[in-house]
Amino acid sequence: MNKTHDLPRPEYPRPQFKRETYWVNLNGIWEFQFDDDNIGIKEKWYNFQKENVFQKEILVPFCYQSKLSGINSNEFHDIIWYKREFTLPETILMKKVFLNCGAIDYICQIYINGDLAGSHEGGYTPIKLDITDFVKKENIIVIRVKDPSKNVEIPRGKQFWEKKPKFIFYPRVSGIWQTIWIETVHPDYHIDRFKILPNIDSSEIFIEPKIFGKGSKNLKLRATVTFNEGLISQIELKLDFLGRIKKKRRDKAIIKEKLNITDRLYKTQPLNEFKFKISIPEEKLYLWSPEEANLYDLSLIIFDSKTKEEYDKVISYFGMRKVSLSDSPNQNNLIKIGGREYKSFNKLILINNKPIYQKLLLLQGYWEKSLYTPPSEESIKKDIEFIKKFGFNGLRTHQKAFDPVFLYWCDKMGVLVWGELGNSYAFSFDSQIKFLTQYAEMVNRDFSHPSIIAWTLLNENWGVPGVEFDRKKRNYSVALYYLIKSMDPTRLVIDDDGW
Repeated sequence: MNKTHDLPRPEYPRPQFKRETYWVNLNGIWEFQFDDDNIGIKEKWYNFQKENVFQKEILVPFCYQSKLSGINSNEFHDIIWYKREFTLPETILMKKVFLNCGAIDYICQIYINGDLAGSHEGGYTPIKLDITDFVKKENIIVIRVKDPSKNVEIPRGKQFWEKKPKFIFYPRVSGIWQTIWIETVHPDYHIDRFKILPNIDSSEIFIEPKIFGKGSKNLKLRATVTFNEGLISQIELKLDFLGRIKKKRRDKAIIKEKLNITDRLYKTQPLNEFKFKISIPEEKLYLWSPEEANLYDLSLIIFDSKTKEEYDKVISYFGMRKVSLSDSPNQNNLIKIGGREYKSFNKLILINNKPIYQKLLLLQGYWEKSLYTPPSEESIKKDIEFIKKFGFNGLRTHQKAFDPVFLYWCDKMGVLVWGELGNSYAFSFDSQIKFLTQYAEMVNRDFSHPSIIAWTLLNENWGVPGVEFDRKKRNYSVALYYLIKSMDPTRLVIDDDGW
């Protein structure tokens, strides 16, 4: 395999949380090796001075079972290893360095220069490791992955546990299958994550950022909202890292309405988590829907108000969209389909307070040559264009948490999404813990996407076979519903779909 191969999936992998600072895409050719006898740890394959261990090459981020990986094998290999070198400029070593990967299926240990930097379990959710203390100018990264081929207690979706796919099942996906990259942030302060909660009825958004740092009397957060490059609102907030956000009188909003900013948060909130809101003038309120996928741009900047130094800047976007149910069968119970009106005797799903008829596609999320991984961003865009062209207005992401770039194009092109994680097939204590944990991680990752209007928990009793006869399984299903509803009360939650 030629090492001058074009870099696959070169786009920034996290469109709704984008930094324009230094980042390195680690996709491309890696050294690779199967470890069928599970001897890699004993023989210290992670030792960066170890030679002649990795006999194969693989094109990341494609799994070894796919054609585009360059290996294209459907044999069982429960333990696999990756290795590659990377270089960091001297100036970058003064910053905090993170290693990110969109998804590695299923359990991974990550070694930097021979030392274990961290681990992760879950084949659909992102990995973020602080590797600052492990890196130098010239580096070697080694990743060990364990993907139990026949384990039906792990969330695996439609990945079959037999060698040849059949019936409704598909090939397995092992190892790295989303972009892996390095990014840097300021060593003192950075935005760890945030959620965006739109409220179309009051024409405002709530933003809930979590900020890393010890606090400073001069520390401020600037939030700027634009639409089609036109300024909608800009506010500056003083952060004191004591569970409060302070607003000084000289901090003026661009809009004329008085901003009702939360002065003090609940005492039970974790340190460095904040919540504030930004009003949007009603004449500049543009709703997101399948017919008009209006998106606002948002930037968040942490800076020193005295020195004007910028510590971190994150670029994002959001849609003003509301999901709800009609109050009763007697209200909002008429819906138009093909120019005709139909009466419903059940509650209707409303988007932006209006009934919507969902024409959804069940999308499996497999590509012919690359399986779970879309071969390019253009292939994602083309698939969504076809969905719209054939008259669908949405899709259910079936038994798989999709790539964030895929969700970005759903946001941008106005496609409704039912979010979903792959189910396990057996019911046990371990299967419950694994699924609950990984589903919560997915909700946390995808919370701010306007295209997602519902979360689907279970598919046709998968993971809870015989639930109608087993009280424990029913209790679990109900508990799962309320857990996700407590994490995200803004969307519909479907407990068991398909029957």
